[in-house]
Amino acid sequence: MVSDPGCLRLHSLGGIAAWRIAELVADVDYAYNGFTAFESALRGMTGYRESPWLWAFPWRRRGPGALVLAREDVASLVHPRQRLRLQTVRLESPGFWDFLGKSASVEAISGALNERQARKDARDRAPHERVVEEIDEYDRETDAILKRHRALEEMGASEEDLAPLRNQLIERPMGALGRHQDSGLITDAEVIDVPELPTGGEPEE
Repeated sequence: MVSDPGCLRLHSLGGIAAWRIAELVADVDYAYNGFTAFESALRGMTGYRESPWLWAFPWRRRGPGALVLAREDVASLVHPRQRLRLQTVRLESPGFWDFLGKSASVEAISGALNERQARKDARDRAPHERVVEEIDEYDRETDAILKRHRALEEMGASEEDLAPLRNQLIERPMGALGRHQDSGLITDAEVIDVPELPTGGEPEE
């Protein structure tokens, strides 16, 4: 069972081509693994004096610009018991997908998607107005994670130190997931109460 579980509900539509559904599920998993790995890396950096990206990915020691992680690399950083599970699907129009995982990660995905949609709606309402305060779509979610690891500030970890991790574990995965929001396949995102497991409990790994 995932420790400290949370449930991400993505509202969607029925009657969608199977390949689009397969991509959606894969991209939700990618984004979840990215947020989970990002927090795990931060937790591991505490007390470590070398550059954070070097600690997290010792096989990529050629400089921050050389840090490129495939999806399988990101997934390998998440413990099997912390991996995302597809809990419930209701294929109506509209319907929803429920994903069970670590609460911090599912909350981060929901928050990032909603922030992204709110910014898009604001641009659509006033396309000719200049945005005075331009905030990166994922700043709020990454800041929330960073606040749980304040020891990094004492270590002198800078934004530049964390940029490779952020780019590979959050920006790229959320960019992949965001395309489903742009296409209208994801119509809303929220975190709901964790549903009770059916009789017999969770299936074994």
